[in-house]
Parts: sequence; structure tokens; C-alpha cells
Amino acid sequence: MSNLATHFQNLLQAPLSHNTISFALPQTEDFDLDRDITEEEVSRVIERAKNNKAPGYDCIPVEFFKNATPLFLTMLTIAFNCILNTGQVPLSFKQSIIFPLFKTGDPQNPENYRGIAFLNAIYKIFAGVILDRLTKWVERENLLSEFQTGFRKGYSTMDNIFCLTSIARIYQKMGKTLYAFFCRFQSRI
Repeated sequence: MSNLATHFQNLLQAPLSHNTISFALPQTEDFDLDRDITEEEVSRVIERAKNNKAPGYDCIPVEFFKNATPLFLTMLTIAFNCILNTGQVPLSFKQSIIFPLFKTGDPQNPENYRGIAFLNAIYKIFAGVILDRLTKWVERENLLSEFQTGFRKGYSTMDNIFCLTSIARIYQKMGKTLYAFFCRFQSRI
């Protein structure tokens, strides 16, 4: 195995032992979140998907789903509802192809590469349906602060940068010191 393959393999290895996970029944029950997935929801996500993207481990491009028959869309929706209702995620949803993209520095050092994951289109479609539902629910319930601008439609982190630089200029004109703290949360699952 090459140094790059070993490097990414080590990055992606989950611990061999896990602490016991306690399960609690959902505290929120909401019709829009819990109802069966509809063909319209699946169709909307498929239509929105970008063409000419690299396929995942299954080698099936998104164009396959865009050109599929109505019967296939029906069967796909049934399969998605089975996943949603049983909580059993197919192993194929956990597979991807990792492509190393060189950043900077010594090309011989594997740490100078960022991995880009090519995920299966079917997983992206399912995740898109869930994302759409969660986004609508979060907006309807007004759960996000106006200051949460990252990864939200109609918002930009540039708004936060503008606010921070404006505050910094005001403090500078007043001859005061401004302290800022930045925190980046990253999940390593």
C-alpha cells in the first residue's frame, strides 16, 4: 500500500471499540419530519443534482437517476422509506472513493494532501431529502440564530466578516482594544 493510501486509511479508521451508546426515544415528533418520503421529494432532489460529477464507489452517475423511469422512482422511494422506517442504513452509503488533492509543500509528504470523497449518488439523493426536511423544520421552528450564517441558503459568512470588521474599525477609532476568539468545530466520526 502506498504512503498516501496508508495515510488516508489511518485518518478514516474508526476506533475498534466503542463506549456503549444509550438510545433515547425522540423528544420531538413532527409530522413533516416523521412522515413517509414522497416521490415528489425524491424527484426534487434528483432534479437539483448537478450533472457531470464523479460517481462514487458504485460507479453510478446522477444522470442515471435523472433518466430513470417513473417506476424506478417509485421503487427508489419505497427503498428510502424502508431505510427511514427501520433505521438500517445500507453499507453502500458508508463507502466512498477518496481522491488525494495536493495542497502545498513537499509532494512526498502524505499530510500535504486533502482527501476528497466521491460518494454514491443514491446516498446523496437520500441525504438531500433528509436535509430538505430538516432545513424546512429548523426554519419553521426558528431554531437558528441570525448569527448562524454558514451553510444556510440566503446567508453568507461574509455578513459576519463585515460585522466583525465594522466593529474593529469602531474600536480602532475609539482607541480601544478589541479581542476576538474564533473556534472551529470539526467532527471526526
